[in-house]
Amino acid sequence: MPGQIDSGSKLLMLSVMCLTCMAIGSASALQPDSSLTCPAKPGEIAELVRDLESEVYDTRTFATRRLCAIGISARDALRKAADSDSFELAMRAEAVLAILDQILFSGVDVELQFSADKTAWDKPVDLIVTFANRSKYPARLPFATKSISEEGQSRETRQVLTMLNFADWLVVQRMGSQAPMSVTVEDIGLDSTIQTAVEKSIESTEFSILKPGEQAEMRISPFNRGFARYRMLDEGVYQARFVYLPEWNDPVLLEARAGSVESNAVQIQLTAAAPQTVARHNSTAKLVLQEEEQQVVARIINRHDLPIVVNLNAGPAVPFAQMRWVVTTQTGHERMVPAWGGTTDTLRDFKAKLLKTVPPGEAVILFQLPKKELSETIVKELGKDAGKPVAIRLRYSNILSRRWQQLRIKEIKSTNPDNALNKPVPRELITLDLISDAITLRHEP
Repeated sequence: MPGQIDSGSKLLMLSVMCLTCMAIGSASALQPDSSLTCPAKPGEIAELVRDLESEVYDTRTFATRRLCAIGISARDALRKAADSDSFELAMRAEAVLAILDQILFSGVDVELQFSADKTAWDKPVDLIVTFANRSKYPARLPFATKSISEEGQSRETRQVLTMLNFADWLVVQRMGSQAPMSVTVEDIGLDSTIQTAVEKSIESTEFSILKPGEQAEMRISPFNRGFARYRMLDEGVYQARFVYLPEWNDPVLLEARAGSVESNAVQIQLTAAAPQTVARHNSTAKLVLQEEEQQVVARIINRHDLPIVVNLNAGPAVPFAQMRWVVTTQTGHERMVPAWGGTTDTLRDFKAKLLKTVPPGEAVILFQLPKKELSETIVKELGKDAGKPVAIRLRYSNILSRRWQQLRIKEIKSTNPDNALNKPVPRELITLDLISDAITLRHEP
């Protein structure tokens, strides 16, 4: 995590010990001091370095904290002190240097800019992040700026990697709302290319060095749409800021926000909201069962803010979607009744054209059935147990996915080389279990 100290060496262990001692110091030493983060005065750094070997504990503690808060401007003096003949001074100077080496974005100005002033909920907009090193020392950025834009990576992969690199430090809010928004990331397991790239990025823990006077520009494209996004769905003004704070072990430095880096606040206006059928919280789809004149109609509504794909191949087992009536009799008993017809039970019967794409907020019809036919089906299956009337719900279950294909690839290919399942099913195919609200079916058994 950013700002944490690696205790893998003796030197870094000393730095941890140094901060731990500060954390358990006297009550007076733990009081937050606004002077910790003010600009260094002429000659102050040299005086603070000398105070590192003071015999007075509070003096040493304040000097250590203050030097940590001053940051990279104290490097030269600390390096000189680290070569001192005084063991105490050299040890404490090395400990502070080790801490400063772990701090990110030191001396860096961060500027944010949206690619547009206004947008609609489904219109992509980019967030441009510019880093400028204003100091005379190299600055560490916790990601490899070049690798994200490498050729050979898809635009979508780059978008996910860039978003994940910044999400820890972005504060995004809809104005008027107290709670910050969270980034939404689709299941990376659905796309092997994205999954591999993300896993590689996590394992590599790459850093970039921004040289003095150098700039780097990163673009989250898009910011509000795509595989990883901030879901801006309602009309209003949205604001984004970049905020970095080292994860100090010392509560005084933490409360003083020493080493923090904050960008400008940028705003964008959302002029067109998503339809109310798009869920504002996590929800992918809804199964709706309705009576329309003499028909019973079953629909799946896409509640997601991205398109989904629905498997309309109905049958008794995967790769077919299972649809069953859940019938509650007057006696309170529940019975399951198949809701599909025909004998589609082999891989050869699967049809790619029955994988239907559904835009956000819209619906796809699973089937429509005459009430009389449904009533006869229930009576035939349940007989006297059907009762009069009965409550009926519909259950839809689909577990067909790219993962399932990978596990059954040998069987699929051996069944029929031209089978539709030889090609990867759409990544957006929903794998879930849905159940509708109940309707009341009246009939004469």
